[in-house]
Amino acid sequence: YLMNGFKPADEIKRNFPGFIDECGSESGFYSAFLKKFINSGFGDIKADLSLLDPVERYIFDRLQDYFPGDPFVYAPFFLNSVRLEPGDALAVGEGQLHSYVEGMCFELMTSSDNTLRGGLTDKYINKEELYNVIRFREEKSSIITPVVSGCERRFIPGFGEFALSEIKPGTGEFVSEADHGMEIIFVYSGR
Repeated sequence: YLMNGFKPADEIKRNFPGFIDECGSESGFYSAFLKKFINSGFGDIKADLSLLDPVERYIFDRLQDYFPGDPFVYAPFFLNSVRLEPGDALAVGEGQLHSYVEGMCFELMTSSDNTLRGGLTDKYINKEELYNVIRFREEKSSIITPVVSGCERRFIPGFGEFALSEIKPGTGEFVSEADHGMEIIFVYSGR
C-alpha cells in the first residue's frame, strides 16, 4: 500500500470543507493547502471518513496505528491511495509527494542527494525545502505495464536512468543487453 501524488483539487476541497479558501491557480491551491496542512495540529483537521474508499480507509487506519496524532494520517484524503499486487510497479516522479505505507517493495531512485519528509515520521521535517521541491499539481498514479520478452518482465519508468527487470528462470531464455550499464541482481526466491 502506498500514497502517491495529489488528488484533483476539487476532490481535496470536498474532503476538507472550509479548510482552505479558493487560491487562484491550481498550483496555488496545492501549495497553499499543503502549507496550511503541514502547519496544522491533528485536532485542527476535520474530514468525513465515509468519503474514503476501502483502500483509502485501510491506509488511514494503518496510519492511525503507526502515527497516532500526526496530521498526515489524513493523507488518503489528498493523496492518491494505491494497492499494489505482487509483481506490480509504479513510477513516482521527481518532486512527487509519496509515502509507502505497508508491504515490501523495491524503491529505485534517480540520481538525488536528498530525501525530504512531510510527516508520518519522527525524523526532522524541513518544511521550507519541502515546499521548494514538491510539484504542486494533480498527479495520477499509474501502474507500469512491463515489456515481456522470454523470461524477463522489464519495467521502464520513463526516467531514462534505469529500468527494473524481473527474471523467472525456466520460463524462457534471458540475454542481458550489452550496452545498458550496471546491473544489480537480487534473488528473492529459490536457491
